[in-house]
Amino acid sequence: MDYIEESFIGSGDLYIDVLDAGGNRTGELSAGNARVFNINAAKVDKKDMKGMMRSNFGKTIKSIITKYEQSLKFTLTDFSIANLALAFMGAAATVAQSAGTVTNEAVTARAGKYVKLAKSEILTTPSDVVVSAVTPAPWSAATVYALGDYAKPTTPNAYRYECTTPGTSDSTEPVWPTTVGQTVTDGTAVWTCRKLTYTKTTDYEIDYVLGRIAAVQGGAITDGQSLEVDYSHGAATVNTIFLSTNQKIEVFIRLVGHDIANDRNINLELYKVSLSPSGDVEFVKEDYATLEFTGDILFTDAGAGKLEIRD
Repeated sequence: MDYIEESFIGSGDLYIDVLDAGGNRTGELSAGNARVFNINAAKVDKKDMKGMMRSNFGKTIKSIITKYEQSLKFTLTDFSIANLALAFMGAAATVAQSAGTVTNEAVTARAGKYVKLAKSEILTTPSDVVVSAVTPAPWSAATVYALGDYAKPTTPNAYRYECTTPGTSDSTEPVWPTTVGQTVTDGTAVWTCRKLTYTKTTDYEIDYVLGRIAAVQGGAITDGQSLEVDYSHGAATVNTIFLSTNQKIEVFIRLVGHDIANDRNINLELYKVSLSPSGDVEFVKEDYATLEFTGDILFTDAGAGKLEIRD
């Protein structure tokens, strides 16, 4: 028979089928561009029997394999939701938010730091975000007020008033100032005019996309202050990966390949692979990032897999 040279240069499409809790296949999904796909050399343990007779001393006269292990590794360049779920050993889901309006959401302000609101995709129409201090109780006559207490006029206006000198209020309500920082004496107590509704950029910043609020340092909102936030939000559908929800990942793997050197096709099937992420997930990098995986090829009743060469 004449010799036929059969070298190999390979390309291939990688498909991953994540097995459910019962070990059942759920459907093969393309993993995208696989830059590397290697089946590693098998790790084999053997028990050898050595001859002790004069005719065979030191020679192996019997050998059995006591352990056979084989693994694989591959590298993906596609940061798809499915691939990222595998990289984080998590579960992919679509999280939906309906459009709506939120009124008086309670928020504890942090100076110079963002605090998450209940909703994302904040809108500027029909009205922008309204951030207010918690409205205090109405002023009352002949009442002892402590330092830092707040009151509002019995006929509310656009301000609230902080007790900056403790004391007892008068029998008649004071004429409330409407300039922030201005004071008024009320019996033995002194009130200072404060904002009730705050000003964007001066007092707070909004992250409209993620839905966060930050008190501006040096603004009228103090660190730890209780706020009430009114806003409208749009509908949103967000692809979400819940991290580290799986204790193990077992998959069926298919590589539909092409031997470029011989112009022939291959079909590699691995029936059950215990898959693990093996590389860093580099979200900040100057070059294209990759996702790296290793896996142990497991044996099933049908064997470990098969390789078909289709000329």
